Amino acid sequence: MQKLKPSTFFLIWVYGFFALLSFDLFVEAFVFEWLEWNGTNKNDWFFVLWWGLVVTWGLYGGLSFWRRHGYWQPQTHRGKSTVSRKI
Repeated sequence: MQKLKPSTFFLIWVYGFFALLSFDLFVEAFVFEWLEWNGTNKNDWFFVLWWGLVVTWGLYGGLSFWRRHGYWQPQTHRGKSTVSRKI
């Protein structure tokens, strides 16, 4: 997989949020109206799944962007510092 530039990754990530919001608005405006689920408890499962997806999208994208931008580098050796010092 080719590494994306941070700005490209950020734009794709933000576009994903807009896609999730658009999907939610479509379902609320048309599908739930057609099923007559607005104002009932029948649509609660959808909102639990939707918010779980939004939180997952936000955390995954935020951590990935943070890594790609160079603020966090995972250690290569467990329990040992990767920085060598000369005395």
